[in-house]
Amino acid sequence: MRTGAFKGTFGFLASWLTAGLFLLEDYFNPSWFFRKRLCLGIADLEWSLRCHNFFELLFLVLPIVVVALVTWLYRKWRNVDGLLLFASTAALGLPGTLAFFITITIAISKRLPTGIGEDFVLAVFFLYFMTLIGVVIGALAPRHVPVNEEAHDE
Repeated sequence: MRTGAFKGTFGFLASWLTAGLFLLEDYFNPSWFFRKRLCLGIADLEWSLRCHNFFELLFLVLPIVVVALVTWLYRKWRNVDGLLLFASTAALGLPGTLAFFITITIAISKRLPTGIGEDFVLAVFFLYFMTLIGVVIGALAPRHVPVNEEAHDE
């Protein structure tokens, strides 16, 4: 496969990565595991709620961090411009997210979905914007950090 073709499909695959991570997170529910293990010992109600909110936000942000890291590593590995990756994600991310959920729906129910509800549309747009945020973070990250040799000589 040509690398130019893969650069164009990066947005499609990045949306599948984000949707897959959120689906796995929903299935395994790691925030519940950590909340039950760590937050139950906190006697103060305010700090207990803060503990619950911390783990909810942590596992909400984790797929964004993974997509940003994958984008950054792909930029370093293939020497790709971040703007190209963002453009391909903006163009192919929404169809990729739709394709992911329609594929999952067909795999679970063994038939085509008959209608699209408001919750489905909200979930698709939520994952699309999460993918865009992750790709933007990875695209804006510097490929390498310049090292000041004089500071390391001492």
